[in-house]
Amino acid sequence: MMKTLSLAVAMLLSGSMLGSAAGMAVVDMDQLVKAHPKSDVNRQILRDQFAELESERDAMLLTLEEKKSAFIDARRAAADPAVSDSVRTEREEEVAEQIKALQEMEQEMGLRLRERQREMNDQKLRMHKLVEEAVQKLVAHVATKKDLSLVIDKSAVGIGGSSMVVFHVEKLDITDLIMKEIQALRDDD
Repeated sequence: MMKTLSLAVAMLLSGSMLGSAAGMAVVDMDQLVKAHPKSDVNRQILRDQFAELESERDAMLLTLEEKKSAFIDARRAAADPAVSDSVRTEREEEVAEQIKALQEMEQEMGLRLRERQREMNDQKLRMHKLVEEAVQKLVAHVATKKDLSLVIDKSAVGIGGSSMVVFHVEKLDITDLIMKEIQALRDDD
């Protein structure tokens, strides 16, 4: 996207695309994507999934705490001076097995939670991309009606972390026009 934008800006500056700014506009894609009705739905889906993940994590932690409690009891029983050496050895073996089981459970929990978090992040990106594509179609629709040749995202950030659009005349900003289209979508729902 950034290479495409840089190429478009370079072509604009060289004059090969437009002779003037008449066929050009800017939009705030971040604002438009956040305002789109699909973004509301996506945020709710992600909130629900996060609550489910937290519930799953809490259940895992509860199980882990129960296992740790059983381990502590077994360790105390193994350290009891009143038991015979053979019983102590047997209990120490049980403690060693419980330590191993605890470590495996902690690893499985960590892996499971990281995997779920990765899945949620991937889903968030896919959902964002779909909303962004829907907004781009709205932008293209408005740009076509206004006979625009180029629309630049003023919220885009360059490599150095600064805005790609350094300056624009307010009348070139068609964000409000797109927001009206988005509001119409909201009203239809």
